[in-house]
Amino acid sequence: MNAESPTEPVTVEIFDGEHLLGSAVAFMFRPDLLAAGIGTGNHYFKFTLPEVVFDGHVHVIFARGIGSTENLSNSPISVSRKAELIADDPPAMTPAVSAAVGILEVISDEGWVKGWAWYPNSPDRRVEIELLIDGEVVGDTVAAAPRQDLVSAGIGDGNHGFAVALPYEVLARPKASLVSLRDKATGRILAAPRLFQRREIANALEKLSELEDDARLLNSTAALVADRASADQRAAADLFRTVGDFFVQLANATATGKSPGTLKTLRGAIEDMTSRFPPIEFPIPSDPQLSICVEATGPVEAIYDTIRSICGFKSKIAFEVVLFDCGACDEALLLPLVARNLRYFRADEGSNPVAARNRTVEFARGKIIVFLSGIAEPSRNWPEMIFAAFQADESLAVIGAKILRTDGVLENAGIVLASERSEAIGRGADPSSEPFLHRRRIDAVTSAAFAVRREAWQQSLGLDESRAGLESALAEFCVRTSAADGKIVYEPDFEVVLRR
Repeated sequence: MNAESPTEPVTVEIFDGEHLLGSAVAFMFRPDLLAAGIGTGNHYFKFTLPEVVFDGHVHVIFARGIGSTENLSNSPISVSRKAELIADDPPAMTPAVSAAVGILEVISDEGWVKGWAWYPNSPDRRVEIELLIDGEVVGDTVAAAPRQDLVSAGIGDGNHGFAVALPYEVLARPKASLVSLRDKATGRILAAPRLFQRREIANALEKLSELEDDARLLNSTAALVADRASADQRAAADLFRTVGDFFVQLANATATGKSPGTLKTLRGAIEDMTSRFPPIEFPIPSDPQLSICVEATGPVEAIYDTIRSICGFKSKIAFEVVLFDCGACDEALLLPLVARNLRYFRADEGSNPVAARNRTVEFARGKIIVFLSGIAEPSRNWPEMIFAAFQADESLAVIGAKILRTDGVLENAGIVLASERSEAIGRGADPSSEPFLHRRRIDAVTSAAFAVRREAWQQSLGLDESRAGLESALAEFCVRTSAADGKIVYEPDFEVVLRR
């Protein structure tokens, strides 16, 4: 075994004194080696000594790794005759012959081993060839077939070709076998051994491996879908529980003559929602790249306008839309009645806006999370631009939007932090002026509209929930993210309008 590379087979050379008898590859499996902790256990070799060493004389057999000068353990070993030979009946002496030269040209998929071999110093003598599979002799032949190409190449009289068939059991093996050829007279291996496996078996095994991979992928996908379905079911249950609680409150209020706002009855609440707002529908991506999370703040009309604007996006980027509700707008929980496939998330009772955003990131599925205030209506089609920006720069952590007022004046182009105070960049300025037309670094973003890489959010452990204010918590998050080499940038094409 090669201790530095246990999976790489070692070729072992066998010597009779200084005379090389042949070689064998130590790649066969032995369970006792594996049990003893010796590599993978695939380190066994076997070499059949040729007849010439059983001539009654003592032969000293050495074995060593190819290219090495150190013998293997228990080497050398002395031999003189085969154990079954009778002492007074020595084997016939094999006449010395020159070394054979041979080529293993091809092993066909039908199992034919073809090539040629000859003795350059005895061209009239034919080479007797032994066929070995994984070190075991399984057949033999004589290299005596006529080949015109050998004649043309000046190799003897050309009658040196051979073809020998592999046994059927070798053809049927599911794993590869090592095929080698040996000169029967000298025991020398002819040419380099080759691994053989029928193409149809190799293809079948490859297909089986692909099917196993597909099965594993299908199982993991099914588990992922089940997890997501479970999460969506929990969200739906939360929605129905919230709607149910809301309707109970409406019923109680109606019974006492104190109906909240313009909602008069349970039926009136549904009719009012479905009649005021035309239905819209979002796609259902199985693996969204972007999650656009809209906060249920402000009048329900403004929240609906924001959601409707997102529904009008034309993008190749798969995105989902999440409405996260902290209880600031009573009617917001009815929006799923008119916005099909809108994912609804109700924050825990008593959650503040800081904690609600941390929970929303856990609920959302995209790698990029976009947060929008319910009154921040997109004025451009920006999902692809945002996703491309994060893809192009792995250090980019947070993107701040160009935030406009309804009169077209700039509300802010990010936040600059100085002397423990935050200041909106460009407030009251013309948004089309030169300083606000290019992407640039900023210190922090505002909660009205920003995008964040999920990985950066998780690495910074999200917003600090001990902070009293949302803007303060967001600024502190940006400071921690920048300290961890995450970039905070202003993007002019990420544009929203605040509907106050």
